[in-house]
Amino acid sequence: MTKHDHHHHEPDEHESPYPDNPVPEPQTVPTTAATLLSGKQFTKLDNGKYTVTIANPLKYSYLGLPPGGTTLGPFDDKGKPLYTGDECVLSLQPGGDLQVRAKGTAGAWESCSKSNGLASFVPDDKGPAYGIPYAD
Repeated sequence: MTKHDHHHHEPDEHESPYPDNPVPEPQTVPTTAATLLSGKQFTKLDNGKYTVTIANPLKYSYLGLPPGGTTLGPFDDKGKPLYTGDECVLSLQPGGDLQVRAKGTAGAWESCSKSNGLASFVPDDKGPAYGIPYAD
């Protein structure tokens, strides 16, 4: 075979057929179902709305919330969270920032409506609503 012969090179199973585009490494994908807030985390208020009881730092990676292990604010001037423990109340600030408040807090930013599997927070009349999925 002379150097002018065009020998067709068959890629082996580990080689990309497109040498300029290497085969990507296999991705690790989570194999767990989505983690949702559960009905027992909701406390009904006199006005028909609800508050959501949640641990801070977050124990689970709930759909619509930061990953499990995240500590939600507010924080003091030394960076320590003001509210921690298993019975904090989720507080959705205008702009969508998630925080927690002490058990029993039930202001406008802690109150949500529940409908069709979505807890809806509307912290500001002028701003958007925010939704977090739940399962009863």
